[in-house]
Amino acid sequence: MLRGYKLLTITHRHVSLTDLKDYVIPYEDNAQLAKKLQELKNQFDLNELLYLATCNRVIYLIHNNHPLGEDFKEKFLAAIKCSRVVHSIHIHALEGYCTTTNWDEQPQLLQAAPVAAHKQFTFLENIEAVEHFFELASSVDSLVVGEREIIHQLREAYRQCNQWQLTGDGIRLLMRFAVECAKDVYANTRIGEKQVSIVSLAMQHLREENLPQHARILMIGAGQTNLLVSKFLYKMGFEDVAVFNRSIEKAAALAETFKKGQAYTIEELLHYQKGFDCLIVCTGSLHTIVQEQLYRQLLVGDTRHKLVIDLAVPNNVSRAITRNHAVRYVEVENLRLQAQANLAFREREIQKAKQRIEKHLNEFHNSYQARQIELALREVPVKIKEIKSYAINEVFQKELETLDSDTRQLVEKMMNFMEKKCISVHICSGKSIINL
Repeated sequence: MLRGYKLLTITHRHVSLTDLKDYVIPYEDNAQLAKKLQELKNQFDLNELLYLATCNRVIYLIHNNHPLGEDFKEKFLAAIKCSRVVHSIHIHALEGYCTTTNWDEQPQLLQAAPVAAHKQFTFLENIEAVEHFFELASSVDSLVVGEREIIHQLREAYRQCNQWQLTGDGIRLLMRFAVECAKDVYANTRIGEKQVSIVSLAMQHLREENLPQHARILMIGAGQTNLLVSKFLYKMGFEDVAVFNRSIEKAAALAETFKKGQAYTIEELLHYQKGFDCLIVCTGSLHTIVQEQLYRQLLVGDTRHKLVIDLAVPNNVSRAITRNHAVRYVEVENLRLQAQANLAFREREIQKAKQRIEKHLNEFHNSYQARQIELALREVPVKIKEIKSYAINEVFQKELETLDSDTRQLVEKMMNFMEKKCISVHICSGKSIINL
C-alpha cells in the first residue's frame, strides 16, 4: 500500500479558470511564498509538502508518516485563506501560454469562490493520489491533452520546494518515477502529436510555403499572439520582419528580435512601399484593417502568390482579397476546427497512455515498499550497537570488572563479532524481501 501520499487539487474540471485564483497562495516574492508554505507544513505537522499552481490547476501534494485526521481537508482549505491574489492568471487555452494579470485593476473578479467550490476540491489518498500525479505529469489530465509544459512546471515546483526544504525522500522518489512515466508516455504514444495551438498551426502553414529566410514578413499588431508568432519566426530563421502597431514602443520591442526588423506606427501602413511575401495580422480591433484597396497598395504591383495569416477574431483582413488575388488565406476559424480535430486525436491516445501509467504505477509501488524497508533497516545497526553497549556498561558491568584483561578482551571480541553478524543477518534478510 502506498500509504502516506495525499493530494489536494482543484482544476479546470471543477471550477472556472477565474475562480482558481481563490486557491492560489498569494505572495509578492518567492521568500514570502516559501514562508507561507513552511507555516502550512508546520501547522499541520506535515513531513513533506509540494505546491504547484498553474493556469488550470492548483495542487498540494503531501507525504506523511502519520494520519492527518478526518477533517484535514476542511482545516487545510480554511488555512489557505486565498480569497484574493496579487498576481493572478489569465489563460489563452488554445494558444498554450499564460500571461499575468493584475487583479487590482479588475475588482469585479476579486469575489471569493462560491462555497460549492470547496466541496469540488478533490482529496486523493494513497495509490489514487500517486496515479493522479502520474497522469498529471504525463499530460493525460491537462486542459490541453498532450501539452508538455506541465512536466516542466512540475520539475520547477519540485526544485523550489526542495530548495525550501519542504520535500523529502517520499516526494523525491515519486517525482523520479513521475518524470520517467511522462517520458515513456510521450515516447511510446502519440498523445503529443498533431498541433493544437492556433499559433503553432498557423506557423505550420507558413512552413508549408517554403519561403526563404530572406522573405519579407509584414506583421500588423504587437500583442501577445504576435509576440508568440515572432518567437516562431525567429526560430525559423526569418530576418526581414516589419512590425506595425498603434504603439511604436511595442512594435520596436518585437522588431528588435530580428536582424532586419523594422518598427512602424499603424498609420504608416498607408504609405508602406517595400512589399511583402507573408502578411500576418492580429490586433484587438473589431473592424477590418486590411481592406482590398490597402492590400493592393501593399503589394506594390507584385502579382506573385502570397500567404496571409489572419489570427484576429473577428477577422482583420477582408476575405474579398481571396477573390481577386493569388493568395493562401489562413484564418482562426479554420485553424480552430483543425485544432479540435487534433485534440480529439490526442484524447484517443489517453487509453494507451493509461496502460503505460499502470506499468509505472506497479514499478513505483515495488520501489516504494523496498525503500521503506531500506529506511527501516537503517536503524538496525544503531539499535544493535546500543544493545551491546547497554550489556557491557550496565547489565554485565560488575561481572566484566572481575575478569582479567585477556578474558575481558576475548569477551569484547565475541560481542563485536556477534554485533556484526546480527547486523549482517538483518541486512541480508531485508535485501531478500526487497528482491522478492
